[in-house]
Amino acid sequence: MYTVWGAVDGIDTGNYRNNTSVFSIYFDETAGFVKQTDSARWFRDDDTRPARDPTTGGSGIEINWRNPVYAYDGGGGGFTGSDRAVLNAAATQSSLNTVDTVVDSIKVDTAAILVDTTAIEADTTSLLSSVSSISGDTTAILADTNELQADWADGGRLDLILDAKSTQVSVDAIPSAVEVSDALLVRSLATGVNGGRTVQDALRGLRNKVSIDAEAGTITVFAEDDATPAWTGTIATGSRDAINTVDPA
Repeated sequence: MYTVWGAVDGIDTGNYRNNTSVFSIYFDETAGFVKQTDSARWFRDDDTRPARDPTTGGSGIEINWRNPVYAYDGGGGGFTGSDRAVLNAAATQSSLNTVDTVVDSIKVDTAAILVDTTAIEADTTSLLSSVSSISGDTTAILADTNELQADWADGGRLDLILDAKSTQVSVDAIPSAVEVSDALLVRSLATGVNGGRTVQDALRGLRNKVSIDAEAGTITVFAEDDATPAWTGTIATGSRDAINTVDPA
């Protein structure tokens, strides 16, 4: 018997600890399921279940070993006077009112959390909708990009068009700067055709020879050789002072 002395400590009236370093105790059954009928706790200091698994009889044992038991009585028992004073103070109406106030605060905070959760759910739904829309646009962009890549690839639709337009013949057909300038000079001032009242004729009166026959009432503007008439017109004269000089500002 001395070998198990100190193997069990009664911590209080509701909790009993098996000190396994002194003697290791496991409960067992051999004749059917055994159920603990009181509320005390029996536990091992190594926190393992204090019953064989499986039991010898195979029916098993139900024992309270995990949850600590808090015993209380009104007049003595396992609690000290200070223990009873603490519990009695906690059981006053004032203490209960304090607990009730705390619970009410928790309810308010919980309601606020629920409101925030609802708003988050709405924002999440909106975000998912936006992501879905962006995903659709991205799919369309990828489709267009893939189409362009195919068109610009060697032998693609746009590549063939570019190849056809970039032949030496088409390059040779591009007019030079001199050709563009010459074409501009013979362009009509009135319509988009050549001939008629051209840009060249408009400029000739500023630089080439100009002959005015006051008696005949005519004006002749010559070509660049100052001998060949380029164009002629009629003039009308009036009584006014002659212009002697023009001095630009």
